[in-house]
This record gives sequence, C-alpha cells and structure tokens, in this order.
Amino acid sequence: MPLQKLQEALLDNQEQLSALELKFTLGQFLLPLLSRKGIRTNSTKLFKFLSRNKPYFRGRTWGDTRYVGNAFDHTSLSLSLWPDVQGANLLLLRQLFHGSSRPCYIDVGANGGMYAANIAKFISGKGQVVGFEANPQLAQLAAATAALNNLDNVRIFSAAVSDTAGTIQLNIVPEQSGSSSVLSDHLAKEFGSDKSKIKTLNVPCFKLDDALSDMPAISGADRIVLKVDVEGHEKSVFTGAAEFIRRFKPYLFFEWNRACVASAGDSLESLTNYLNSLCRYDFTAYKDAGDQTTFPPPADISPLNIAARPIR
Repeated sequence: MPLQKLQEALLDNQEQLSALELKFTLGQFLLPLLSRKGIRTNSTKLFKFLSRNKPYFRGRTWGDTRYVGNAFDHTSLSLSLWPDVQGANLLLLRQLFHGSSRPCYIDVGANGGMYAANIAKFISGKGQVVGFEANPQLAQLAAATAALNNLDNVRIFSAAVSDTAGTIQLNIVPEQSGSSSVLSDHLAKEFGSDKSKIKTLNVPCFKLDDALSDMPAISGADRIVLKVDVEGHEKSVFTGAAEFIRRFKPYLFFEWNRACVASAGDSLESLTNYLNSLCRYDFTAYKDAGDQTTFPPPADISPLNIAARPIR
C-alpha cells in the first residue's frame, strides 16, 4: 500500500480538539475534582451525572499532562480517578531516552494519547513523537490530547500496525478501550458469553517498514524508542518492522500479556528469539508497579512490561 495512504490517515491535532469541544460534558470537572479530593468510587456511579451526548472531559494525569477523556470509557476514566496509575511505566519509558539529544518516540497502540503526550512534553525541543492508533475514536482523542497540551511535536495516525498492509478487522469494546484487539479469541475469553459488547470494524493497516522509512523524525534521530501495546498482536507488529529494527536498532518497550499471547499462538520465548534475530537485545521485565522481576519472568506474573535495550 502506498505511503501516501498513510498520510491520508494522519489526524490534525488542533482540528480534532475543536471537533470534540462541542461534546465536552458540563460535568467534566467533576471527575478531576473527585480525584483531587481523594474520593474513590465505582465509575458506573458517576455515569448518572453525565450525558452520553457530551461524553468528553478534560483531565490531568501523571506528570501534569492534560488529556481529553471519555467518561464512558473505563480506561480514560480511571486516569481521572487514579492520576498516577501510569507513572511507573512512564518513568521507565523516560529512562530509555537518557543520553539522547535527538530522540524519537513511536507509540503503536497509542489509545487516547496519554503516553504520547507525556513523552512529547519530556522530549520537547529535542525530538518527535509518532503515534498509531487503530480505533478511530481513540485516535481522535489522542490528537486532541496533543493539542490540549499545545504540543507541536506529535503526529497521530488513525491506523493499525501489523505484518501486512491494507485493512484489518479490529475488535473493540466501547467502554473498555484498553481491550481493543485484532484477536477476537482473546476478547471472547475475556468477556465470556456477552458477545454483544464486542464491536468490529475494518481499519487501515500498515507495516512499520513502509510507514517509517522516509520520515525525517526517524532518519534524524540518535535514539528511537518503540513502544508497542496491541493486546497480543506484538509479534505481527515486530514482523512488519523487521527491516526497520535491523537498520535503526530501536529501544523497545512492550506489554506482554500471557493470555493475549496464548490467543495468538505465540510465546515470550518465541518473540524474544525473533527480536534477537533482528538485533541483539538485553531484556528486562517489570511488573505493573514498575518493580523489576527476573527475565524470563515467573509463570504466575502477567501482564508485564518488557524493556529491550540494543546491545551495540
């Protein structure tokens, strides 16, 4: 698929923020207020204060990063109730940029753009952020979040990333955006018999080898950090980035979920062996709270985040 098609999927940050502003809920300040007051409550109890016609709100999360959230999505709502929930992972990501003067951050599975915005602020004036999000509504939120933080070093693409180019079927659960996946078996197991919660749509799909090869942000960087969080589809993303990994030797940061990977018929050993065939890596495993564990990780710990540093 021509790279021009990818450019057509690029979202204008300010335009997306303007489009959402008419749908900001009048109760948008309720959620951050509850968080600041230390009030913890079941998110469903808050829905009666909000209108589904105006579901969006402005919030703040770790690192004082502003974001546009959807009050009916548990993933973005949780950031308002627990602003520090992503802090440990973002600290680990920031450490991967240590010593870089021209960094580039690539976010595959950007969700609502909170990671992308935080890292863009961190490397502002030095480097660029390129985000890919398969769910069009989440991609719109990611672009709006970048604009809300007045960031001009973020580009968000409304597209999936895999080992093929064209289109791919995405399975989403509207109120659980963090579970979106191209792996229907994984979602079927997670949500059991309630298949009505799972929606499907066809979205544009690209290989990183095609999408990144000619980007100035890539060729001008002295360090590239590639973060991948795609609910078990990680092996396909890396397969479609084989030449990119061989050439640029990026630092990697990816989620490993045993259940998701099993649905894909893969394993952590297979994945790391494949990555090492492209570039020799030193792998480190971290629990959700940011605590390091052994590698390979114990069988009873999942999900985990894996950081991979190239051995030069």
